[in-house]
Amino acid sequence: MTNLDRRTFLATLGAGVAGTAALGALPATAQGKALTVAYMPHPILNSQIEWMRKGATQTGVDIDAPAIAYVDYVQAMTAQFLGPRNRYQIIWNNDDWGQLFGPFLDPLDEVKQAWAEDRAWMMRWSGKPTAAPAVLTAGVTFYRKDLVAENELPKTFDEMVEAAKKAQAKGVKWGIMGGSGFPHLWFTLLWSLWSNNADLFKPFGARSWQQLERGGWTPGVTEKEFVDTVTWWWDAIHTHKIAPPAIASGASRTDTDAMFMNGDVAFAFQDSTLLQTYRNKEKSKVADNVGFTGFPTGPHNKKGRMGWADNWSWSVPKNNPADTKKKAKQLLNWLASNKDAQKEVWTKVGGIPSSVEVQKELIRTDPEYKRLHELTVGAPQAMHSAYYWPLWPEIHSLTSKAFTQALTGPKEKIFEVMTALARDFKLRAPVPAR
Repeated sequence: MTNLDRRTFLATLGAGVAGTAALGALPATAQGKALTVAYMPHPILNSQIEWMRKGATQTGVDIDAPAIAYVDYVQAMTAQFLGPRNRYQIIWNNDDWGQLFGPFLDPLDEVKQAWAEDRAWMMRWSGKPTAAPAVLTAGVTFYRKDLVAENELPKTFDEMVEAAKKAQAKGVKWGIMGGSGFPHLWFTLLWSLWSNNADLFKPFGARSWQQLERGGWTPGVTEKEFVDTVTWWWDAIHTHKIAPPAIASGASRTDTDAMFMNGDVAFAFQDSTLLQTYRNKEKSKVADNVGFTGFPTGPHNKKGRMGWADNWSWSVPKNNPADTKKKAKQLLNWLASNKDAQKEVWTKVGGIPSSVEVQKELIRTDPEYKRLHELTVGAPQAMHSAYYWPLWPEIHSLTSKAFTQALTGPKEKIFEVMTALARDFKLRAPVPAR
């Protein structure tokens, strides 16, 4: 396997699609009846693999599904895309990798499902869909119902500080916890930025190449709203002591899971897809007391509560034989059209089904799902949770490093750290069109 790092892959993409044409010219060889699926071990994907195995028996194939660690996933796929033949016939595809993986994926016109176009537009290449959404992942604030009453749930940053302190006074070790190291930044800095009218690039909320180009690829990281948000986290760790030092050293979402399920945290920021894991009595000490709510808003927010709900999907790599790709698409079509599989996205895991029809059915029949939907898909301020252009993983990584640097240094140096991050952004962003 070619050991290419992420930067090499991005450079390849930036040079054009010459590599894609070369891949198309490679000879195909027989694959047999097995389909190998690339995914990371996560509750929602584990559930999907179970359903794939059920569908495989009906489509006459076997499923082999070796798990890949989240932090290794993009690099592992990079090597496979650029090789003569892909080890995997179906791959997990996150929404923020749509533009990164797009040139190397087969179109999926054959896969039919009633998903919302505003949740899938970023998963296209040359106008063709390259991913079949399986779930909408949405960030939420989990909380301990034995420590925080529903009428005491914080709606603002200041209220979050006070609620966390009250919970600590009842005996819990930490008030809040979330992932801060790459690639877990959604669960500390990113949700709080978007809840405080701040963003990595201007204008606020721009996500596509065209939107960012119109904004001149202008970094937003030195704006007052941004610096104030980072300062809020610095104070949470050093002044109020409601957040553990682990956040400053680059904690992962797995750290959050362990601390929350062990009963050490009152509020945990995570994807809703961890809901049933947190309520699993075999894994969690707080299983009977897990609730969820939306993110609090910052002092600069004038638009109301922020929420996101973006898709995780399945895709089919180009560099495989035609007959194998056909079988992979048949399986994905079966999975996408299976309403029971879609319902289990919510009932078994805690995610939002990608099918609009199933969403509507659950809103009618399940009050708790209806509440999750209102907090995320139906939030007053809907936000896409990533930038949809190939350099996003690098921008994400740079931001995460700067965030942890700001949290470990003196408070008065935060603006200086953000100024350096703005320079890094400018060095990597495309030259604006004139």
